[in-house]
Amino acid sequence: MHIESFLRQLFETDRPRFEVSRNQILTSIGDIEDRIFYIHEGAVCAFYLHDGQEQVIRLGYKGSVINALPSFYERTPSQLEIRAIRDSVCSSIDREAFISIALDEAHIHSYMELLQQLICQQMERELD
Repeated sequence: MHIESFLRQLFETDRPRFEVSRNQILTSIGDIEDRIFYIHEGAVCAFYLHDGQEQVIRLGYKGSVINALPSFYERTPSQLEIRAIRDSVCSSIDREAFISIALDEAHIHSYMELLQQLICQQMERELD
C-alpha cells in the first residue's frame, strides 16, 4: 500500500472533518501531543519560540500530515505550537488508534514510508 492510500484509509474513512479558523491552535507548546492531523484544505504551520521569536520548522498543506512528532512518540511536553495559517479543514487520529493501525502487519511498510517522508522533510527544512 502506498502512502497516499494509507493516509486515505486513516483519514478519509471514519475520521470526522473539522473546520479550523485562521490562527486557531491545534497543539500548544507544553501539551503532550496525542493526535496526528491531516489537512484536507488550507494550511498550518509548526513553530517554536526562540528568544521570543517564532521559528517556523514545518508547513502543512492539503494532503499533508502534521503533529509535534517528538511529543507524540516520547510522551513529553511539546516544544512546538501548531497553528492554522489559513482557514482549514482537518481530521485527526489519536495516538493509540494510529499506532494500532500502523503496526498492523498489512500497514507496516506504509508506516515506515510515512516516517521516512517526515524525516526527510524535516531534514530539508533544517538545511534551509
